[in-house]
Amino acid sequence: MLAKLRTASPLADGAPGHSAHDANGAVIEDAALNVFGVTAAYHVNEPGIDHQVASPFWAFMNASDLVYEDGVFLTASLFPSAFYATGLPVTEAYWAQVQVDGTDKDVLIQCFERRCLTYTPDNPLGWQVEAGNVGQHYYHWRYGQDDGAEPTPEPTAEPDPSPTAEPDPSATPEPEPTQTPDPDPLPEAVVDYTLAAALGGDQSDFNEFDRLGGITTRPDGTVIVVDKMSERVQKFSPDGSWISSFSGTGQDNGPMEYPEDVEVDGEGRIWILDRGNSRIVQMGVNSQVVKSIGNVGKPNLRLLDPAGFTIGPDGYFYVADTGHRVVKVYKPDGNFAAAIGEPGTGDGQFVAPSDVVVHESGNIIVADQETSRIQMFGPEGEFIFAWGTEGSGEEEFTSPTALALDEVGRLYIVDLGNHRIRGLHDRCRVHPDDRLEGGDPGQLNGPVDVVADNHGKYLCRGSR
Repeated sequence: MLAKLRTASPLADGAPGHSAHDANGAVIEDAALNVFGVTAAYHVNEPGIDHQVASPFWAFMNASDLVYEDGVFLTASLFPSAFYATGLPVTEAYWAQVQVDGTDKDVLIQCFERRCLTYTPDNPLGWQVEAGNVGQHYYHWRYGQDDGAEPTPEPTAEPDPSPTAEPDPSATPEPEPTQTPDPDPLPEAVVDYTLAAALGGDQSDFNEFDRLGGITTRPDGTVIVVDKMSERVQKFSPDGSWISSFSGTGQDNGPMEYPEDVEVDGEGRIWILDRGNSRIVQMGVNSQVVKSIGNVGKPNLRLLDPAGFTIGPDGYFYVADTGHRVVKVYKPDGNFAAAIGEPGTGDGQFVAPSDVVVHESGNIIVADQETSRIQMFGPEGEFIFAWGTEGSGEEEFTSPTALALDEVGRLYIVDLGNHRIRGLHDRCRVHPDDRLEGGDPGQLNGPVDVVADNHGKYLCRGSR
């Protein structure tokens, strides 16, 4: 029916998109549809085309996300140009009542030269805009004919009864057309892992450990490890040689107690999750605590028994606040910014959040050790999806404790109860399980943290 609306007049710039198309083909204006916030976002006025692009479709056509390019995964534009995949609009956008999985839903539809796009507000984020590439809109654009008209066959040339001309030897032969090879399929994001080195051991000397906490690296490859029971931090060179160790103290803030995790910010400063004191501390020279985050202000803005944290690309602190069963976000200056999620077992809820990482796209990924699942949230804290259940199968976890992202966006999950590191690649598809377990070199026994450095090494901490 939309094919009959190709000549409809465009909306004014920014006008609300509440035109609806009923089952009889009539167009009605329904102001109740303004609740979805759709507007006329971009006006295309070309010969034969005069239409607006609806705002959800214009956002989709200009979106950036995780893509595979030149052998790496990175965040980039999904299309080289806005109209690359769709062509120009050949209709306005219209709402319709459509049955989706047995339920009537409001769906916005707009046809372009090569695609029709739909927008279903009730769909999960990331799946609200969808595309199809068939219909009368394409037929009209391709053949330039009215609806229902049969394509005019190309006239068949009569054979020429005259003798065939001899080829001209002086003529330059036409080159054979070159077939463009199909692009290589997206490779499996598989990484082969071999043991490069082991640091420390049971504590009996200055460079050994009592009970390991978090681990991170500096850009120069320096490895920084937290030892929970001895309440100290140790540094190792990239080749595993011990450099130094320190214990955090502070005149006003007191000493660290049961440090759990460690991160390095963009300026090279060391931040430690001081779990026993429910705070994050910045370490200065002479092992002094020079700044604390999460232990001041109203009780609901403070941390309670935090288990893991990260420093996002925006410089904000994202903390798995296990005691309050949420993720708390703090600004670079230490002031509270937001809370993500709520207590519970449903979507967007936590029982025991154990770690958090932030993708360069701004998406926030959280592990829940109690429910054995991973959840993803958008940059504003909106729930996107969850995956994983308790178990030892391909898409199952048992007490995931820590997360890490490498430089190309691969996510690694410490699957504590299954004694393995899991890799989620290619938009969170679980990598086939290469299970490492046991106490031999190259195997894992109760891993509890992992970090991917910028030198192609993946460092995990064991249970000791």
